[in-house]
Amino acid sequence: YFTRGNKPWIGVMGEYHFSRADRDTWHEELCKMKAGGITVAATYLFWIYHEEIEGVFDFSGDRDIRAFVEECQKVGLDVILRIGPWVHGECRNGGFPDWLLKKPYKTTENNEGYLKKVRIWYQNIFNQVFGLFYKDGGPIIGIQLDNELVDQAEHLKTLKEIAVEIGFDVPLYTVTGWNSKYGAKIPVNEVMPVFGAYPEAPWEPHIRPLSLSHNYVFNTVRNDTAVGTDVIKATDEDGWRLPYERYPFATCELGAGQQVTHHRRPIISGMDAYALSLVKLGSGNNLVGYYMYHGGTNKIGVLSPLNETKATGYPNDYPIRNYDFQTALSEYGEVREQYRLLNLLHLFVNDFGAMLAPMETVEASSAKEVPDPNDLESLRYCVRTDGSSGFLFVNHYQRLAKLKDIRQAVIDT
Repeated sequence: YFTRGNKPWIGVMGEYHFSRADRDTWHEELCKMKAGGITVAATYLFWIYHEEIEGVFDFSGDRDIRAFVEECQKVGLDVILRIGPWVHGECRNGGFPDWLLKKPYKTTENNEGYLKKVRIWYQNIFNQVFGLFYKDGGPIIGIQLDNELVDQAEHLKTLKEIAVEIGFDVPLYTVTGWNSKYGAKIPVNEVMPVFGAYPEAPWEPHIRPLSLSHNYVFNTVRNDTAVGTDVIKATDEDGWRLPYERYPFATCELGAGQQVTHHRRPIISGMDAYALSLVKLGSGNNLVGYYMYHGGTNKIGVLSPLNETKATGYPNDYPIRNYDFQTALSEYGEVREQYRLLNLLHLFVNDFGAMLAPMETVEASSAKEVPDPNDLESLRYCVRTDGSSGFLFVNHYQRLAKLKDIRQAVIDT
Protein backbone atom coordinates (compact mmCIF):
# COMPACT_ATOMS: atom_id res chain seq x y z
CA TYR A 1 0.00 0.00 0.00
CA PHE A 2 0.99 3.63 -0.30
CA THR A 3 1.87 5.87 2.62
CA ARG A 4 1.61 9.62 3.00
CA GLY A 5 2.98 11.39 6.03
CA ASN A 6 3.98 7.94 7.30
CA LYS A 7 0.32 6.84 7.31
CA PRO A 8 -1.41 4.38 4.96
CA TRP A 9 -3.08 6.30 2.14
CA ILE A 10 -5.61 5.49 -0.58
CA GLY A 11 -5.91 8.16 -3.24
CA VAL A 12 -9.03 8.65 -5.35
CA MET A 13 -7.95 9.74 -8.83
CA GLY A 14 -10.18 11.12 -11.58
CA GLU A 15 -9.14 11.71 -15.19
CA TYR A 16 -10.00 15.15 -16.58
CA HIS A 17 -8.40 16.36 -19.81
CA PHE A 18 -7.73 20.07 -19.47
CA SER A 19 -7.16 20.52 -23.20
CA ARG A 20 -10.56 18.96 -23.98
CA ALA A 21 -12.26 21.59 -21.82
CA ASP A 22 -12.75 25.35 -21.70
CA ARG A 23 -10.24 26.87 -19.27
CA ASP A 24 -12.92 29.23 -17.97
CA THR A 25 -14.69 26.18 -16.53
CA TRP A 26 -11.65 24.43 -15.02
CA HIS A 27 -12.04 25.82 -11.50
CA GLU A 28 -15.73 25.03 -11.15
CA GLU A 29 -15.37 21.56 -12.62
CA LEU A 30 -12.39 20.73 -10.39
CA CYS A 31 -14.46 21.85 -7.41
CA LYS A 32 -17.17 19.39 -8.50
CA MET A 33 -14.58 16.64 -8.72
CA LYS A 34 -13.35 17.37 -5.21
CA ALA A 35 -16.93 17.49 -3.91
CA GLY A 36 -17.40 14.06 -5.49
CA GLY A 37 -14.57 12.66 -3.42
CA ILE A 38 -11.71 12.93 -5.92
CA THR A 39 -8.35 13.74 -4.32
CA VAL A 40 -6.04 13.40 -7.35
CA ALA A 41 -6.63 14.86 -10.83
CA ALA A 42 -4.99 12.93 -13.66
CA THR A 43 -4.63 14.41 -17.12
CA TYR A 44 -3.08 13.49 -20.47
CA LEU A 45 -0.85 15.83 -22.40
CA PHE A 46 -1.57 15.16 -26.07
CA TRP A 47 1.60 15.95 -28.02
CA ILE A 48 -0.40 16.78 -31.17
CA TYR A 49 -2.41 19.38 -29.21
CA HIS A 50 0.76 21.24 -28.25
CA GLU A 51 3.07 20.76 -31.27
CA GLU A 52 0.81 20.05 -34.23
CA ILE A 53 3.32 21.88 -36.43
CA GLU A 54 6.90 20.78 -35.77
CA GLY A 55 8.80 23.27 -33.65
CA VAL A 56 5.74 25.40 -32.90
CA PHE A 57 4.62 24.79 -29.33
CA ASP A 58 1.29 25.98 -27.97
CA PHE A 59 0.61 26.01 -24.22
CA SER A 60 -1.85 28.90 -24.36
CA GLY A 61 -5.58 29.10 -23.68
CA ASP A 62 -7.18 25.71 -23.11
CA ARG A 63 -3.76 24.14 -23.63
CA ASP A 64 -2.16 25.93 -20.66
CA ILE A 65 -1.00 23.07 -18.45
CA ARG A 66 0.57 25.36 -15.86
CA ALA A 67 -2.68 27.25 -15.33
CA PHE A 68 -4.54 23.96 -15.00
CA VAL A 69 -2.13 22.58 -12.39
CA GLU A 70 -2.35 25.85 -10.47
CA GLU A 71 -6.16 25.56 -10.47
CA CYS A 72 -5.82 22.03 -9.08
CA GLN A 73 -3.63 23.40 -6.31
CA LYS A 74 -6.15 26.13 -5.48
CA VAL A 75 -8.91 23.55 -5.22
CA GLY A 76 -6.75 21.22 -3.13
CA LEU A 77 -6.21 18.37 -5.58
CA ASP A 78 -3.01 16.46 -6.21
CA VAL A 79 -2.01 15.96 -9.85
CA ILE A 80 -0.62 13.11 -11.91
CA LEU A 81 0.58 14.18 -15.37
CA ARG A 82 0.37 11.56 -18.11
CA ILE A 83 3.10 12.90 -20.39
CA GLY A 84 3.36 10.12 -22.97
CA PRO A 85 4.94 10.52 -25.49
CA TRP A 86 2.22 8.17 -26.80
CA VAL A 87 -0.95 8.33 -24.75
CA HIS A 88 -3.81 6.90 -26.85
CA GLY A 89 -6.81 8.57 -25.13
CA GLU A 90 -8.82 8.09 -28.35
CA CYS A 91 -6.75 10.93 -29.80
CA ARG A 92 -5.45 11.14 -33.37
CA ASN A 93 -2.30 8.98 -33.69
CA GLY A 94 -2.53 8.28 -29.96
CA GLY A 95 -1.36 11.86 -29.47
CA PHE A 96 1.59 11.74 -31.85
CA PRO A 97 1.79 14.70 -34.26
CA ASP A 98 1.43 13.77 -37.92
CA TRP A 99 4.89 15.14 -38.67
CA LEU A 100 6.50 12.75 -36.19
CA LEU A 101 5.07 9.74 -38.01
CA LYS A 102 6.61 10.97 -41.27
CA LYS A 103 10.13 10.82 -39.85
CA PRO A 104 12.48 8.10 -41.15
CA TYR A 105 12.82 6.47 -37.72
CA LYS A 106 10.48 4.31 -35.68
CA THR A 107 8.62 5.64 -32.68
CA THR A 108 8.12 4.06 -29.24
CA GLU A 109 11.55 2.48 -29.10
CA ASN A 110 15.10 3.41 -28.19
CA ASN A 111 16.52 5.07 -31.26
CA GLU A 112 18.42 8.32 -31.39
CA GLY A 113 16.11 10.26 -33.69
CA TYR A 114 12.92 9.48 -31.75
CA LEU A 115 14.47 9.99 -28.32
CA LYS A 116 15.79 13.38 -29.40
CA LYS A 117 12.24 14.51 -30.21
CA VAL A 118 10.91 12.97 -26.97
CA ARG A 119 13.48 14.91 -24.98
CA ILE A 120 12.35 18.17 -26.61
CA TRP A 121 8.70 17.31 -25.84
CA TYR A 122 9.44 16.44 -22.21
CA GLN A 123 11.57 19.56 -21.77
CA ASN A 124 8.76 21.80 -23.03
CA ILE A 125 6.30 20.23 -20.59
CA PHE A 126 8.78 20.64 -17.74
CA ASN A 127 9.33 24.30 -18.61
CA GLN A 128 5.59 24.85 -18.13
CA VAL A 129 5.22 23.10 -14.76
CA PHE A 130 8.58 23.97 -13.16
CA GLY A 131 8.17 24.67 -9.43
CA LEU A 132 4.84 22.87 -9.13
CA PHE A 133 6.16 19.48 -8.06
CA TYR A 134 5.39 17.91 -4.69
CA LYS A 135 8.97 18.49 -3.52
CA ASP A 136 8.44 22.21 -4.19
CA GLY A 137 5.20 22.34 -2.24
CA GLY A 138 3.19 21.91 -5.44
CA PRO A 139 0.47 19.38 -6.29
CA ILE A 140 2.25 17.17 -8.88
CA ILE A 141 2.81 13.82 -7.14
CA GLY A 142 3.25 11.57 -10.16
CA ILE A 143 4.16 11.14 -13.81
CA GLN A 144 2.88 8.46 -16.16
CA LEU A 145 5.37 7.40 -18.81
CA ASP A 146 3.86 6.49 -22.17
CA ASN A 147 0.65 4.41 -22.13
CA GLU A 148 -0.24 0.83 -23.01
CA LEU A 149 3.41 0.15 -23.84
CA VAL A 150 3.41 -3.38 -22.53
CA ASP A 151 6.42 -5.11 -24.09
CA GLN A 152 9.39 -2.71 -23.93
CA ALA A 153 10.80 -2.46 -20.43
CA GLU A 154 14.09 -0.96 -21.59
CA HIS A 155 12.33 1.81 -23.48
CA LEU A 156 10.20 2.66 -20.44
CA LYS A 157 13.35 2.81 -18.35
CA THR A 158 14.93 5.17 -20.88
CA LEU A 159 11.87 7.41 -20.84
CA LYS A 160 12.09 7.62 -17.06
CA GLU A 161 15.81 8.42 -17.21
CA ILE A 162 15.15 11.25 -19.67
CA ALA A 163 12.30 12.62 -17.54
CA VAL A 164 14.36 12.52 -14.34
CA GLU A 165 17.36 14.10 -16.04
CA ILE A 166 15.16 16.97 -17.24
CA GLY A 167 13.80 17.49 -13.72
CA PHE A 168 10.60 15.46 -13.32
CA ASP A 169 11.26 14.58 -9.68
CA VAL A 170 8.10 13.01 -8.23
CA PRO A 171 7.15 10.32 -5.68
CA LEU A 172 5.40 8.13 -8.29
CA TYR A 173 6.32 7.10 -11.82
CA THR A 174 3.53 4.99 -13.26
CA VAL A 175 3.15 2.80 -16.35
CA THR A 176 0.48 0.55 -17.80
CA GLY A 177 0.35 -2.77 -15.94
CA TRP A 178 -2.10 -4.77 -18.04
CA ASN A 179 -1.19 -7.07 -20.91
CA SER A 180 -3.01 -10.34 -21.44
CA LYS A 181 -2.23 -13.05 -18.90
CA TYR A 182 1.25 -12.16 -17.73
CA GLY A 183 1.14 -8.43 -17.19
CA ALA A 184 3.15 -5.72 -18.90
CA LYS A 185 6.91 -5.98 -19.22
CA ILE A 186 8.14 -3.12 -17.08
CA PRO A 187 11.47 -2.07 -15.54
CA VAL A 188 10.97 -3.65 -12.13
CA ASN A 189 11.67 -1.35 -9.15
CA GLU A 190 11.74 1.70 -11.45
CA VAL A 191 8.02 2.30 -11.98
CA MET A 192 4.58 1.58 -10.53
CA PRO A 193 2.24 -0.54 -12.68
CA VAL A 194 -1.37 0.66 -12.73
CA PHE A 195 -4.38 -1.28 -13.96
CA GLY A 196 -7.85 -0.79 -15.35
CA ALA A 197 -11.29 -2.37 -15.71
CA TYR A 198 -14.30 -1.29 -17.73
CA PRO A 199 -17.99 -2.16 -17.79
CA GLU A 200 -17.84 -2.86 -21.54
CA ALA A 201 -15.41 -3.15 -24.45
CA PRO A 202 -16.49 -0.88 -27.32
CA TRP A 203 -13.18 -1.53 -29.08
CA GLU A 204 -14.20 -5.14 -29.78
CA PRO A 205 -14.47 -5.46 -33.59
CA HIS A 206 -17.99 -6.92 -33.58
CA ILE A 207 -21.47 -5.91 -32.40
CA ARG A 208 -22.44 -9.17 -30.70
CA PRO A 209 -23.27 -9.26 -26.96
CA LEU A 210 -20.21 -9.76 -24.78
CA SER A 211 -19.81 -12.45 -22.17
CA LEU A 212 -20.74 -11.34 -18.66
CA SER A 213 -17.89 -9.32 -17.22
CA HIS A 214 -15.75 -10.83 -14.47
CA ASN A 215 -15.26 -7.29 -13.14
CA TYR A 216 -18.41 -7.75 -11.07
CA VAL A 217 -17.15 -10.70 -9.02
CA PHE A 218 -14.55 -10.37 -6.27
CA ASN A 219 -11.11 -11.71 -7.14
CA THR A 220 -7.55 -10.49 -6.68
CA VAL A 221 -6.56 -10.80 -10.35
CA ARG A 222 -5.41 -7.30 -11.24
CA ASN A 223 -4.96 -7.78 -14.96
CA ASP A 224 -8.17 -7.23 -16.89
CA THR A 225 -7.29 -8.93 -20.15
CA ALA A 226 -10.15 -7.17 -21.94
CA VAL A 227 -8.56 -3.72 -21.68
CA GLY A 228 -6.56 -2.63 -24.70
CA THR A 229 -7.06 -5.81 -26.72
CA ASP A 230 -7.32 -3.62 -29.81
CA VAL A 231 -3.68 -2.54 -29.51
CA ILE A 232 -1.78 -5.11 -27.38
CA LYS A 233 -0.74 -8.66 -28.10
CA ALA A 234 -2.83 -11.55 -26.86
CA THR A 235 -0.01 -13.71 -25.52
CA ASP A 236 3.48 -13.53 -24.11
CA GLU A 237 6.06 -15.86 -25.62
CA ASP A 238 8.95 -15.87 -23.15
CA GLY A 239 7.06 -16.63 -19.93
CA TRP A 240 7.31 -13.13 -18.44
CA ARG A 241 5.20 -12.57 -15.36
CA LEU A 242 4.85 -9.15 -13.79
CA PRO A 243 5.79 -9.45 -10.09
CA TYR A 244 2.43 -8.19 -8.82
CA GLU A 245 3.29 -8.96 -5.19
CA ARG A 246 5.97 -6.23 -5.21
CA TYR A 247 3.44 -3.46 -5.82
CA PRO A 248 0.24 -2.08 -4.32
CA PHE A 249 -2.85 -2.82 -6.39
CA ALA A 250 -3.33 0.54 -8.12
CA THR A 251 -5.74 1.54 -10.86
CA CYS A 252 -5.79 4.40 -13.33
CA GLU A 253 -8.62 3.26 -15.63
CA LEU A 254 -11.68 2.14 -13.72
CA GLY A 255 -14.50 2.87 -16.12
CA ALA A 256 -16.71 5.46 -14.46
CA GLY A 257 -18.23 5.58 -17.93
CA GLN A 258 -17.37 4.39 -21.44
CA GLN A 259 -16.77 6.01 -24.79
CA VAL A 260 -18.62 4.70 -27.84
CA THR A 261 -17.16 3.65 -31.16
CA HIS A 262 -18.93 3.99 -34.50
CA HIS A 263 -19.80 0.29 -34.57
CA ARG A 264 -20.36 -0.41 -30.86
CA ARG A 265 -22.35 1.95 -28.63
CA PRO A 266 -22.91 0.66 -25.09
CA ILE A 267 -25.03 2.59 -22.61
CA ILE A 268 -23.42 2.78 -19.14
CA SER A 269 -25.48 3.17 -15.97
CA GLY A 270 -24.51 4.53 -12.58
CA MET A 271 -24.59 1.03 -11.09
CA ASP A 272 -22.31 -0.28 -13.86
CA ALA A 273 -19.66 2.12 -12.56
CA TYR A 274 -20.40 1.88 -8.84
CA ALA A 275 -20.45 -1.93 -8.61
CA LEU A 276 -17.23 -2.18 -10.63
CA SER A 277 -15.39 0.21 -8.30
CA LEU A 278 -16.84 -1.48 -5.21
CA VAL A 279 -15.63 -4.90 -6.40
CA LYS A 280 -12.12 -3.64 -7.15
CA LEU A 281 -11.91 -1.91 -3.75
CA GLY A 282 -12.90 -5.11 -2.01
CA SER A 283 -10.44 -7.03 -4.16
CA GLY A 284 -7.52 -4.98 -2.85
CA ASN A 285 -7.44 -1.78 -4.91
CA ASN A 286 -5.36 0.78 -3.01
CA LEU A 287 -5.37 3.61 -5.55
CA VAL A 288 -8.85 4.22 -6.94
CA GLY A 289 -8.33 5.72 -10.39
CA TYR A 290 -11.14 6.52 -12.85
CA TYR A 291 -10.99 7.02 -16.61
CA MET A 292 -12.78 9.19 -17.43
CA TYR A 293 -14.25 10.96 -14.40
CA HIS A 294 -15.08 14.13 -16.36
CA GLY A 295 -15.96 14.13 -20.06
CA GLY A 296 -14.68 16.59 -22.63
CA THR A 297 -14.75 17.83 -26.20
CA ASN A 298 -12.10 17.06 -28.82
CA LYS A 299 -10.41 20.04 -30.39
CA ILE A 300 -10.22 20.53 -34.15
CA GLY A 301 -6.60 20.97 -35.11
CA VAL A 302 -5.05 23.38 -37.58
CA LEU A 303 -4.39 20.54 -40.01
CA SER A 304 -7.01 17.92 -39.14
CA PRO A 305 -9.59 16.73 -36.60
CA LEU A 306 -7.90 15.28 -33.51
CA ASN A 307 -10.05 12.20 -32.84
CA GLU A 308 -8.98 8.60 -33.33
CA THR A 309 -10.14 7.10 -36.64
CA LYS A 310 -9.53 4.11 -38.87
CA ALA A 311 -7.96 6.57 -41.29
CA THR A 312 -5.07 7.01 -38.85
CA GLY A 313 -4.44 3.27 -38.64
CA TYR A 314 -6.62 2.39 -35.65
CA PRO A 315 -9.33 -0.27 -35.63
CA ASN A 316 -11.99 2.15 -34.36
CA ASP A 317 -13.79 5.28 -35.46
CA TYR A 318 -14.61 7.61 -32.56
CA PRO A 319 -16.75 10.78 -32.59
CA ILE A 320 -15.06 13.80 -34.08
CA ARG A 321 -15.95 16.13 -31.20
CA ASN A 322 -17.69 14.23 -28.43
CA TYR A 323 -15.59 12.77 -25.62
CA ASP A 324 -18.35 12.78 -23.03
CA PHE A 325 -17.56 9.20 -21.98
CA GLN A 326 -20.98 8.82 -20.28
CA THR A 327 -19.12 9.42 -17.05
CA ALA A 328 -19.73 10.96 -13.61
CA LEU A 329 -19.44 14.54 -14.88
CA SER A 330 -20.50 15.00 -18.47
CA GLU A 331 -18.81 16.85 -21.29
CA TYR A 332 -20.69 19.94 -20.07
CA GLY A 333 -20.26 19.36 -16.34
CA GLU A 334 -23.66 17.74 -15.73
CA VAL A 335 -23.86 15.44 -12.71
CA ARG A 336 -24.77 11.84 -13.51
CA GLU A 337 -25.97 9.01 -11.30
CA GLN A 338 -22.52 7.50 -10.81
CA TYR A 339 -21.22 10.79 -9.40
CA ARG A 340 -23.35 10.35 -6.29
CA LEU A 341 -23.02 6.56 -6.11
CA LEU A 342 -19.24 6.59 -6.41
CA ASN A 343 -19.02 9.30 -3.78
CA LEU A 344 -20.40 6.82 -1.24
CA LEU A 345 -17.25 4.76 -1.80
CA HIS A 346 -15.08 7.87 -1.70
CA LEU A 347 -16.54 8.97 1.64
CA PHE A 348 -15.78 5.50 2.98
CA VAL A 349 -12.18 5.67 1.70
CA ASN A 350 -11.77 9.15 3.15
CA ASP A 351 -12.87 8.01 6.62
CA PHE A 352 -11.44 4.49 6.73
CA GLY A 353 -8.71 4.38 4.06
CA ALA A 354 -5.84 4.38 6.55
CA MET A 355 -7.35 1.30 8.21
CA LEU A 356 -8.30 -0.39 4.94
CA ALA A 357 -5.07 0.06 2.98
CA PRO A 358 -2.91 -2.48 4.89
CA MET A 359 -5.66 -5.10 4.91
CA GLU A 360 -5.47 -8.16 2.68
CA THR A 361 -8.37 -9.51 0.65
CA VAL A 362 -9.80 -12.86 1.65
CA GLU A 363 -12.14 -14.23 -1.00
CA ALA A 364 -15.27 -16.24 -0.26
CA SER A 365 -14.43 -19.84 0.63
CA SER A 366 -16.61 -21.07 -2.21
CA ALA A 367 -14.92 -18.87 -4.78
CA LYS A 368 -13.02 -20.53 -7.60
CA GLU A 369 -9.57 -19.38 -8.66
CA VAL A 370 -11.34 -16.92 -10.97
CA PRO A 371 -15.02 -16.64 -9.93
CA ASP A 372 -17.60 -17.20 -12.63
CA PRO A 373 -19.72 -14.12 -13.46
CA ASN A 374 -22.31 -16.48 -14.97
CA ASP A 375 -23.11 -17.76 -11.48
CA LEU A 376 -26.17 -15.62 -10.78
CA GLU A 377 -27.20 -17.41 -7.58
CA SER A 378 -24.23 -17.36 -5.18
CA LEU A 379 -23.61 -14.49 -2.79
CA ARG A 380 -20.78 -12.30 -4.06
CA TYR A 381 -18.65 -11.17 -1.15
CA CYS A 382 -15.15 -10.91 0.26
CA VAL A 383 -13.41 -9.52 3.34
CA ARG A 384 -10.44 -7.20 3.67
CA THR A 385 -8.87 -7.95 7.01
CA ASP A 386 -5.80 -7.51 9.16
CA GLY A 387 -6.46 -10.83 10.91
CA SER A 388 -8.42 -9.46 13.83
CA SER A 389 -10.83 -7.01 12.22
CA GLY A 390 -11.87 -6.01 8.75
CA PHE A 391 -14.46 -4.82 6.27
CA LEU A 392 -17.05 -6.99 4.55
CA PHE A 393 -17.78 -6.21 0.88
CA VAL A 394 -20.94 -7.47 -0.83
CA ASN A 395 -21.92 -6.89 -4.44
CA HIS A 396 -25.36 -7.81 -5.77
CA TYR A 397 -25.09 -6.44 -9.28
CA GLN A 398 -23.98 -7.79 -12.65
CA ARG A 399 -24.08 -5.67 -15.76
CA LEU A 400 -26.56 -7.10 -18.31
CA ALA A 401 -27.87 -9.80 -15.97
CA LYS A 402 -30.20 -10.09 -12.97
CA LEU A 403 -28.86 -11.80 -9.86
CA LYS A 404 -31.09 -14.06 -7.82
CA ASP A 405 -32.33 -12.54 -4.57
CA ILE A 406 -30.50 -13.91 -1.53
CA ARG A 407 -32.12 -13.95 1.90
CA GLN A 408 -30.92 -15.07 5.34
CA ALA A 409 -27.32 -15.27 4.20
CA VAL A 410 -24.84 -16.43 6.83
CA ILE A 411 -21.18 -15.45 6.46
CA ASP A 412 -18.68 -17.38 8.56
CA THR A 413 -15.97 -15.01 9.72
